[in-house]
Formats: sequence, structure tokens, C-alpha cells
Amino acid sequence: MCVNDKIGYVADYPIYGEAANINAFAIGAKMVNPRAKVYLAWCTMKDFDVDNFFKEKGITFISSQDSLTPENGQRKYGLYVDKNDEKKNIAVPIYHWGALYEELINSIFKGSWKIDDTPDKAINYWWGLSAGVIDVIYSNSLPTETTTLIELMKNAIAHGHFHPFTGPLTDQSGVVRCEQYNVLKPEEIMTMDWLSNNVVGTIPNIDELVDSAKAVVTLRGLDAANPDTSQSSLL
Repeated sequence: MCVNDKIGYVADYPIYGEAANINAFAIGAKMVNPRAKVYLAWCTMKDFDVDNFFKEKGITFISSQDSLTPENGQRKYGLYVDKNDEKKNIAVPIYHWGALYEELINSIFKGSWKIDDTPDKAINYWWGLSAGVIDVIYSNSLPTETTTLIELMKNAIAHGHFHPFTGPLTDQSGVVRCEQYNVLKPEEIMTMDWLSNNVVGTIPNIDELVDSAKAVVTLRGLDAANPDTSQSSLL
């Protein structure tokens, strides 16, 4: 749908998991269009206007925050198109928190609940499309062929027939991060601090961010954003 092969992506904090979000989007875009370039913009950078950045690049298709918030009544959420100062939402992920809590309770009843003796260690629960915790809704104005592809991909991921981080995966420097047919492990996904070779942009240093973002990045920031501090102990 994007005729100039340019897609915008708005990220907030360079923290654990954010590079995975960016790369998953970029990899998916490249699967649909091998020429696709994802232009990365960080909304927490100092003296940086995200809207002007995209406008100067001629970018009209943009992926932004996951949901509409009371503080921001505009339609800049999910994947949207911005043409002639008119914004039209295309798709957005949704999170079924009730399904997540149901899975937690069922795991307790089944005796599969993981008990960790370390009180300050967080436990990640990798429940997504397969558990009905995550879904994607999209506009009914999309072409039929596009919606068919979306449903095929959702079903393939949910049933374990396809993993988004399946190799070959190459970063911006040309380094192969995952060999062909291999799949990245959960820890490799959560801690990745590299960007896919079709992403245009970088991971900012903490000094490039606004003051309100620095506390978050100091606590959970990627090593690339906190070059003087190793964060590996947090995982």
C-alpha cells in the first residue's frame, strides 16, 4: 500500500524489548515488500519534531503508539496513514488482559505455575496470539488480498508454524544475527540492541533524550543507550 517504500515508526524509550518491537515490524514490512525501509523516530529525543521528520521524508504510512490515550486525542496510534492532514487508522494490536489472567489462574490449577525463590526477579510470560492474549484488528477498508494475508500470518504464528524472528536476520552493519532456518531464543529477543538492515535510524544515547525519559532508560535501558552501564543483571 506504501508506494514509495518508506514507512515511519515512532518509538519512545530505548529500553529492553523496544528493539524487538522495531525489528519485528521491519521484518514484517520486508516480507510484504522487500524494498521497504522503516524510518525510525524517537519521540523522547531532545529538540526533535517527529511530524516534521516524516513530512520531510515524504512518509505518510506510520506506526505509532499501540492505543489512543486521553492525553492525545489525535488518531496517531497503531498503523495509520497521514495524507493531506487527514489521518486514517489502518491496524492496531489489542491486548486481552482477561485472557492473560485466565492463563495465569489455569497454570496455578494445573500445577505448572513457576515459583521463583528470588523475590526481586521478574518472570516473563510469553503468551500472545496462540493464547488469545494478543490480536490485531484492522480497517475494513483494506484490500481483500491484504486482509487474507493478515489472517494467514496470524494463524501461522498462533499455531507455531511461523516465528517472526526466523533467520536469516541481518543487522544494519551486515552482521548475520540469526542464521537461515534458525529461530532466536526469547532471551536473545528481549536483550537485542541491534536494528534490522532495513531500518533507517539508530538507538539514541541517553544523553540525547529529554530529562523525563532518562530515569526510565537508566533503569531498563539497552546497553546501546547506556554505554557506560551494563544492564544484563536486570534480566
